[in-house]
Amino acid sequence: MIPAVLLGMIRGSDAIARALLERADLKFVALHDATARVLTEAGIAHTRLDDLLTPEMREHAVSEAEARLAAIVHALSEPSFRRAWPEFSDTAWATTRARLLKALQRDLIEQIVLVDLVRRCASESNLRLVLVPEDTGRDPKTAIRAAQRLGIPALHVLHGFPYGTQHGHEAVVADMMAVYSDAAKSVFLPYVDDPNRIRVTGNPDWDVYARPPRTGLKEEVCARMGLDPRLPTVALGLTRCSGISVATLGNLEYGLRTAEAALNACARLKQRYPDWQFIIRPHPGGWRGLEGLLEHAQKLGLPPLYVDFAPPHECLAASDVLVCIESNLGIEAILWGKPVVNIVLDTVPAEVFEEGLGPLFTDADAVLIARSESQIEAAIESALTDPATKRRLIEAQPMCLRRFNGVHDGGAMARVRALAQDMIERGEQYRAWGTRREAL
Repeated sequence: MIPAVLLGMIRGSDAIARALLERADLKFVALHDATARVLTEAGIAHTRLDDLLTPEMREHAVSEAEARLAAIVHALSEPSFRRAWPEFSDTAWATTRARLLKALQRDLIEQIVLVDLVRRCASESNLRLVLVPEDTGRDPKTAIRAAQRLGIPALHVLHGFPYGTQHGHEAVVADMMAVYSDAAKSVFLPYVDDPNRIRVTGNPDWDVYARPPRTGLKEEVCARMGLDPRLPTVALGLTRCSGISVATLGNLEYGLRTAEAALNACARLKQRYPDWQFIIRPHPGGWRGLEGLLEHAQKLGLPPLYVDFAPPHECLAASDVLVCIESNLGIEAILWGKPVVNIVLDTVPAEVFEEGLGPLFTDADAVLIARSESQIEAAIESALTDPATKRRLIEAQPMCLRRFNGVHDGGAMARVRALAQDMIERGEQYRAWGTRREAL
């Protein structure tokens, strides 16, 4: 039977599927609807894990969840359990208990279903590998644990360079982890029992930046955007700030305020440099408030902004400078030698960017850090017009390449593919990690 791979990746799922198919005959099962959409658009044959669900499996999950929930309700009602959490007031405890039960009513059924689906996929589709972009989220972790109990290994291909509290771990759950660089590996070493479980491969999504843009790409992208490729172009990359750190959950409007400050700076620059052009790029995971930002730009007198949803490298090919907020897109710009203005407004508590692993960029990186609206304006201007600033950024680029993407040679996908292939073919060599982890 042809081996199957359970794909939980979204960005890059099509590329890694193509790479694996170049060397072996495989089937792909999409963990998420978003993954299925990417594979469908790429014309890659696959099935959805949810398509394996039967009415009988659903009934079993409901029955099992009800039994477990009853046990949990009983446990939460025990006086001894309440006494174990003296730091909670009676009011806080009652609120927390109600929230726990509400979440469990939903989550228990869904996770029991997911476990049963992985079991069925393993028995009917010859599942040989689980491949995910993170292993701390609810669904990926459940899928990994279910597969590991069946002797099926899991590979975590890092989704973004770690910073803030984005990648909080109690332990690395997947059997193997592919990271971008030694600096990224050092972040996760405390969470593994053996350093060999973390392989430095580079980021497959960044292989495109190991070579110059192909001839004519800028002209093609600019034509689609209605821009003049001969004129300076500024791209504003929007960031979902709630993902930077736990502290940002209390500052959810920070991303919107930062984007408005950037647009204010762009409007003033447009008055001095009438031929400058501007692109706005929403976060690929969604970004609320986009319509309001476009209205704000219009009120400032900016011409209609092109809203870009194309692959990141196309946006960067059309741009001469990227403005972002602690974004991995900024790393991509650095890899291609583009100036980056990183906005860290000083109007919010410092812990927003200093919590956990700290900020993504530092003053030593090949970026200009703007901490106020006036600094945004000055940084964009100097990035485009000041030769000394451009030289400083170019000189800092090699250090950034080593820190963010290790060996930046365009071979990351080949290394990830080789690791995934080996895990598919010799899964028993990697199942030892699970056995050792259980013993620990």
